[in-house]
Amino acid sequence: MSRENHQAIEERQWKKGSFTVGFHFSNGIAHFEGFITETVVSTKLGLKYRVLVKHPTKGGFWTMKGMESPMEQREIRKVLDEKHKGFLEGKEFAFEVFDNTGTTKLFATRFNATEKIPAEGYESEHLVATSFCWSFDLREELQPLARKAFEEYLASKH
Repeated sequence: MSRENHQAIEERQWKKGSFTVGFHFSNGIAHFEGFITETVVSTKLGLKYRVLVKHPTKGGFWTMKGMESPMEQREIRKVLDEKHKGFLEGKEFAFEVFDNTGTTKLFATRFNATEKIPAEGYESEHLVATSFCWSFDLREELQPLARKAFEEYLASKH
């Protein structure tokens, strides 16, 4: 790979944020298990997240007990384990990403989990686990810190 191509890839990486979530499916039901890995950029920027679940009868997206405010990924994991048996069950979810103050929303997306259930996920004998990833553009003022985090990460690998 040429140096120019390598630099272009690096630049794209520090101009973006991303997150990966885990789900498992069984009996035709989607279970949000939490965030799979936290990225170097989200750790350095102190990004916070909020997970909402669409109410099955009333519609609209609701926050779950203990997760009303934006939180770090590890805090969400703790709440899932302590208050929700390790997962959230639902058909449709919304994921929001905030800056380190938890007040400025950087990204939001809806995710219809029922559309992603694999054929084996409808069987009672099978548990199908998979992950889904989103990336989003970082605001310009966050990019220098993200670049520094990415460069430090690359330097630690050499």
